[in-house]
Amino acid sequence: MKARTRNQLWLTVGAAAGLVAGTWAYAELNDVGDDTADLDTRVTFEQPSIETNANVKGDMLPDSTVQDLRGDDVDIASLVGQPMVINIWG
Repeated sequence: MKARTRNQLWLTVGAAAGLVAGTWAYAELNDVGDDTADLDTRVTFEQPSIETNANVKGDMLPDSTVQDLRGDDVDIASLVGQPMVINIWG
């Protein structure tokens, strides 16, 4: 290995180590947060105020075969009851 390449490698390693050490030191010196948790305080649960969509009934997908990301054929009927995303490009 040439001396210049070796020097660049050590400079990069030293800079990375200095950055990590400096970031750690900064975080330690500026730590003003309290790391304790109060588990004895009682709170009241509130239901979320965002409504969800009502169930929508539509037509079933026609029996067909599609390709997965590997290019393998997959029958749509084998996916019934499983979450799926169908992305159709025209």
